[in-house]
Amino acid sequence: QKPDYVLFWSAGVMTPAGIREAQASGYPREKIYGIWWAGSDHDVKDIGAGAKGYNAITIHNSAAKDKVHDDLKKFVYDKGQGTGVPAGVGTLAHTRGMMISMLQVEAIRAAQEKYGKGKVLTPEQVR
Repeated sequence: QKPDYVLFWSAGVMTPAGIREAQASGYPREKIYGIWWAGSDHDVKDIGAGAKGYNAITIHNSAAKDKVHDDLKKFVYDKGQGTGVPAGVGTLAHTRGMMISMLQVEAIRAAQEKYGKGKVLTPEQVR
């Protein structure tokens, strides 16, 4: 008996391996939901059509056509100032890194508003 749905708790190479196993056993990928660590473009690029229908839950937008991505390309990468691969802009891993960075910047900004700009902040103050 097969489960109705699968919550796929994986990361890295476990993800494509698990999707391949699901495909080999005939389990529908449309009924597999990976956690956010199992939702990177890199996790499924090597299995191509074998990943069709697979779902992953993210904690941020996964669209590569957002204005922030367009602006990043226009104001940073098109001027040769990007440090990463331009094709990586808009991937889930890149967007996740941007989201984490934005949250950190906003935490520091809020702490500076509360405790004073230009002062050294403690981790507790930033939290």
